[in-house]
Amino acid sequence: MQKRRLKDSLRKEFDKKPKHVYLTFDDGPLIGSSAIDSIATAKGIKINAFLVGRHANMSKRLKRDLEKYRSNPLVGCYNHSYTHGMNRFSAFYSNPNTAVADFEKNEIDLALTHKIIRLPGRNIWIYDDVRKIDLQSGSSTADLLYTNGYKIYGWDVEWRIHGLTGKPIQSVGEVYHRIRNFMNNKSALTPNNVVLLMHDDMFQNKKGQALLTALIDSLKQEDYQFEFMEDYPRRY
Repeated sequence: MQKRRLKDSLRKEFDKKPKHVYLTFDDGPLIGSSAIDSIATAKGIKINAFLVGRHANMSKRLKRDLEKYRSNPLVGCYNHSYTHGMNRFSAFYSNPNTAVADFEKNEIDLALTHKIIRLPGRNIWIYDDVRKIDLQSGSSTADLLYTNGYKIYGWDVEWRIHGLTGKPIQSVGEVYHRIRNFMNNKSALTPNNVVLLMHDDMFQNKKGQALLTALIDSLKQEDYQFEFMEDYPRRY
């Protein structure tokens, strides 16, 4: 009973504090990145792009989209590996040294200034005194990256939209409620901070783009503060 009272008391105190949301977009530059960049600018909010260097070299258009991200002060640019492990994650992580070299190549090629990483295909967190592993395949790579001075961040809530059709697997209302419930339950690694995972190619068409705009509007109405991952976590 006493523990419950203490928990309720802490929750009430945290409820008085600002709510911080980190909108993160993985795998860019892809078709969809340019629209995300434009929406962030139009809404005046901070967003976070976890970039894959190999994609930037696939076309002139994607290289331009990368430069849009890099030149936008509202976009934090971070490391999501050079090859994305060629989407063969178990093989990629089976040799931590070559995996780390892949991230280092991405950092150099994209001139990334923050030592912040998200592992492809893994929801792994290692920063400060936190170590949270979802799959052991990837943990050795993450530990080695951390030893080399990187912070590794996963996500709290994921939103999926079918990129080509713009049809959401979760509606705006559903993902908003998941964010709100996560915040209210104080489930976060640090209270009042929630990291949302999305992927750039979800926003290839106007339907998907309208959904992203609607989610941002919903969060703004509830006074969420949009943050850069380099500032994670905001503590009280």
